[in-house]
Amino acid sequence: MPPSVDTRVATNIVSPGLFATLGVPLLAGRDFADTDTADAPHVAIVNESFVARFNLGGDAIGRRFRPRGANADVEIVGVVADAAQSGTGVKAQVPPQFYQPIAQVDPAFVPSRYFYVRSAIAPESLLRAIPRAVADVDPNLPVAALQTLEAQFGDDVYVDRLVTALSAGFSILATLLAAMGLYGMLTYSVAQRTRELGLRLTLGAVPARLEAMVLKHVGVMTLIGTALGVAAAIGLGRIVEAMLFGVSGYDPLAFVAAAVVLAVVVLAASYGPARRAARIAPMAALRYE
Repeated sequence: MPPSVDTRVATNIVSPGLFATLGVPLLAGRDFADTDTADAPHVAIVNESFVARFNLGGDAIGRRFRPRGANADVEIVGVVADAAQSGTGVKAQVPPQFYQPIAQVDPAFVPSRYFYVRSAIAPESLLRAIPRAVADVDPNLPVAALQTLEAQFGDDVYVDRLVTALSAGFSILATLLAAMGLYGMLTYSVAQRTRELGLRLTLGAVPARLEAMVLKHVGVMTLIGTALGVAAAIGLGRIVEAMLFGVSGYDPLAFVAAAVVLAVVVLAASYGPARRAARIAPMAALRYE
């Protein structure tokens, strides 16, 4: 093993059937069996990151290694896909890790146990049934921290969901404020150009042409603002990817949707002032101060 290779790996003590229960694919070899007892040869199952870390390639099955603090080597009998583990969260990179059957581990290293139950019945009903089933076996055995995998996943990403909700709320508020500001600015701009618009009408300008002129002015501002906004969004994309789980900072569909929403908001905010500009009475406009 080259000295530069980090030999620190995570370990997990599990029972046979855990991977099937959680839906973790078995990529090579076999799962643990009831025959993997304390008297049987010691075995382990490793994940993809373990194989990549130690460059085992397709020859992982049958290889041996000695866990830190162990007195004997263990044989790799299976390879499973990487799966997030408790304590690192779903966003963290899955570390290299190996699994050992609980029957081959000193009970002193397993002070408490966590059970995963998979059933066809509703999770809520299962949560109520588990304490009763345990009590039927041993009334003195405590059962605590019951929750579904969906709830556990929610606990891991609740901050991301909060940030997403706040971001969505602030974006809606910003859009409304932008629409109000744009409407006020265009209304003021049309009022300042009342005499000019009236003179154009007096000289024979068609009202629809004045309306198109105002909308063209707004369209130019929209194109410039959209270009600047997209450039800023691309520049800040990596920050978004680091903060939110499963969200890409470079989603063309999101950019197009944002541009469409912005265009609709601008059109709605500019329609009133543009119509007002087209309906200015020429003589009243010429007398306007």
